[in-house]
Amino acid sequence: MGKCPMSSRGIRCRASKNRVGAAVVEFAVIAPIFFTMVFGIIEFGRIILVQQLITNASREAARDASLTDSAGAPATPDATVISTTESRLQGQGIPGATVTINTVASADPTLGNRKEVSVVVPTSQVSWLNIPYFNFTPPQLQATTSMRVATPQ
Repeated sequence: MGKCPMSSRGIRCRASKNRVGAAVVEFAVIAPIFFTMVFGIIEFGRIILVQQLITNASREAARDASLTDSAGAPATPDATVISTTESRLQGQGIPGATVTINTVASADPTLGNRKEVSVVVPTSQVSWLNIPYFNFTPPQLQATTSMRVATPQ
């Protein structure tokens, strides 16, 4: 009887040999679906991470751009804020960011002007799986922050 356990007429022994082939077929059917889901979860997590990083970058840039000195002039020029924000994002692994700063005049003069900072990053620059099959995300990620310009008292 060798390696087969005792059973009535050896039925268990034959069933275990046939089961190996069934497991291989089941794995071949399920593996592509499983790996697609795993890679999709990883890519979706990366997109959420990058969105949060560019949102934080736009907030910091808007704060820097809205600060003024005692004379009411901008404390930091817009070009400096843009280059600082882009270099921060590159340091965090987000290349290709475009930062724009606009001054928006308020309809009510007592409220003062606002600085609006927009950060745009193409998804292709931050995607870990830059495969068209997994390209279900938006073509670009964007974050915009608006802050009132601080006026000296």
